Amino acid sequence: MLPFRIGICALFLLLAAGGCSKEAAMTPERFQEIVDTPGDNVPLSRRVDIGVPLWTNAEINLVLTYASGRVVTEKMQGTAKTIAGKYIVHTIQSELYHQPMHSIFTYDEKSGVFKEYGLFSNLVTEATLVFDTKAKTFTAKASFASGFTETSTGSYSDTEETSHTVTQKDGEYFMTRDVTTRRVSSGK
Repeated sequence: MLPFRIGICALFLLLAAGGCSKEAAMTPERFQEIVDTPGDNVPLSRRVDIGVPLWTNAEINLVLTYASGRVVTEKMQGTAKTIAGKYIVHTIQSELYHQPMHSIFTYDEKSGVFKEYGLFSNLVTEATLVFDTKAKTFTAKASFASGFTETSTGSYSDTEETSHTVTQKDGEYFMTRDVTTRRVSSGK
């Protein structure tokens, strides 16, 4: 599935840090408008469809390990829908934060890169992603709040995606985030 964890998990950091991307290109209003749009059957454009599997149902296992040694785990269910051939909207229900959380994956024509956006408390987060579709790997970089940065690496197959993210605050280790996402068949 296109990177489920980047935008959604970036929201976990946003909740912990209480900030947002300094140069978020998407407004909170536009983000919510896209999330609220019903899914459609419009095929993804060639720019957005890079050959990574799109899973409409998934199980996500999250492990956050903080610099203090505190470890937080959560198992979540996720869904995905396409919008107008341009966006993939991922949604999870977080028991940790007691609310649904969304991310939007798209190709930014202006910058020529893949982006994933998140929204929490009217603040937009933004990650830039690079895919190696032959090796089935990806990297992502994001900045949040004041002084938070994230670097993620991961891999994917037809049934599973894994990622490892290192988060720093002002250049110092803050936490790691490990995510395993597994496709759930529609009959499950």
